[in-house]
This record gives sequence, C-alpha cells and structure tokens, in this order.
Amino acid sequence: SVMALDDAVRSALCETIVAGLQGDDALLLDALVRLGCLPPDAEGHAQETFKTFVINLLEPLRAAEQLPAEYLNRRGEYCWGRSELINRTGRHVARSMTSRQFAIPSGDFAMVARKLTGVFTFISVLEAEFNGEEIAAPFLAAYAPKPPKGKHKGGRVE
Repeated sequence: SVMALDDAVRSALCETIVAGLQGDDALLLDALVRLGCLPPDAEGHAQETFKTFVINLLEPLRAAEQLPAEYLNRRGEYCWGRSELINRTGRHVARSMTSRQFAIPSGDFAMVARKLTGVFTFISVLEAEFNGEEIAAPFLAAYAPKPPKGKHKGGRVE
C-alpha cells in the first residue's frame, strides 16, 4: 500500500538517511529525536545504539570501499543475500531493546522500517549482487544540505 508521510516525518527520515550515509552524527541524532526514536534527553548508550542501528541498515547504500569485504563478490558488488543484513540488524535491535532508554519508534517510522525490511528481504531472496550507492547518489545530491550562498569577497563568503 502507498501511504503519504507527514512533511515533518518525511524531512526527519530523509535527514536520517543523509546523516547516516555522510557520518553526520549530530544531524543523525537530531533526526532520530524528531522521528520519535530517541527521547531528547537520551543517554549516550541509547544514542550510540540507535546510531549504530541506522548505520548498519544503510550499509548496502555505501560506496564499495566502505563495505565489509566479506559481503562483496569478485567484482566489488554487494552480495545482499550473503550479507544477512536483516538478521544482523535484527539481532542488534533485540539487544538494544533491553535498554531503559529505548523508545518505541513512531508508527510512521515503524511503517517505513517494515517497507524497507520487505525490500531488503526481496532483494536478498533473489540473491542480487549490486551496489546500492548508485541508487542513493542522486538522492544524496538532491537532498544533502547545500552550502550557504553569499557574496564572495577575498576568498570568504559574506
């Protein structure tokens, strides 16, 4: 089924993806709070746990040189089935739920997570081998924060 996300949820979800792929921890944590995955006053352990979860989930969208070698074929392509990404991520979530800082994510986030799980499972069952970076690159280019525009004087922006 197709469900439109609220603009605030969509924005936070996009920022979660961009921040996770670009290693922007501050933006990632802020976006996770806005998604309802973390309370604003979450302790360091909870922040690290959810940050790791997102980074793990985004693994197939990274550049080949950033992927674990054991999940690449001879051509440097990500082996979705061999990676067992869903199982690895599921184990991480199960361990994390024991933390008292763990917050049940919003319904919108849970819905997106279920959809992604379905897509990843489908690709894995097909035993597909390709790098998701090529798919993610146009999104990142379009959504990533742009540097501020201003007048250039003497090598600086005003």
